[in-house]
Amino acid sequence: MMGGNMGTVSKTVRVAAPAVNAWDAIADIGQLHIRVAPGMVTDTTLEDAGAVRIVTFSSGVVLREQIISN
Repeated sequence: MMGGNMGTVSKTVRVAAPAVNAWDAIADIGQLHIRVAPGMVTDTTLEDAGAVRIVTFSSGVVLREQIISN
């Protein structure tokens, strides 16, 4: 984004899993492609000691995310 501004994306999803299991999968930030969105996300790479996550989607789109809390 221009000017150094960072966008925010938020989505609410209901899952058929105990909350402890869902939060454990979400907190496992390097395994998004395996534990949270297999098929939709094809790869997840961590950089800068886990402060940045590179997410590759099945469409080929690649996003760079700053991890602000884990």
